[in-house]
Amino acid sequence: MRKPLERVYLAACPFCHYREFFPSAVEMLAIYGTHLLDHRDEALEAGPTEGPRMAQRAERIGQHVQRLLAAQYN
Repeated sequence: MRKPLERVYLAACPFCHYREFFPSAVEMLAIYGTHLLDHRDEALEAGPTEGPRMAQRAERIGQHVQRLLAAQYN
């Protein structure tokens, strides 16, 4: 007897080695979105010696969050 296919969502972070499957888009947005915001907070907390580089990283993370949120409408 064949088992019906289940839809799963894969989130792979471009900033670390985080990868996880989620059973729904809503759960992925909540958990993976929080993971990305943690990266952004870490970048914003960097000391003044790493300022410009970390500001660029925080901007890239913000863009990734925007793409993630927009993906639910595509």
